[in-house]
Amino acid sequence: MHMGSETDYIYKGLLREIGWDKYLQPDEKCPWIYQIPKTTLGQLAYFFKKKLNMDTIQIIGDENMPITRICILVGGGSLGLGVEEMPMQVMERNKLDLIIAGDITEWTLCAYINDAYQM
Repeated sequence: MHMGSETDYIYKGLLREIGWDKYLQPDEKCPWIYQIPKTTLGQLAYFFKKKLNMDTIQIIGDENMPITRICILVGGGSLGLGVEEMPMQVMERNKLDLIIAGDITEWTLCAYINDAYQM
């Protein structure tokens, strides 16, 4: 699924489901970074809950925080793809407002995001 000839099929399916093809940043080698119209963390959480029929979403941050630059790391991608620091490096390098993580290692990514939010 991650070795599609033109794209990662996991992301292709996700983008089809949420309708974000137009927000994908073309300069990225991987389909992780999105520039969306300005919204808030709370509005975005509500969007995903409705769009993906989710009962629960865990968030870190102020639900009124403005958001435009997002990274989505599906499944094990949020574990760093073998490099534990990868999600944090992606966030810093791309000046992101938010990381949406699939699977997480709670003592690394959550702690980093919570520390960054407090600054």
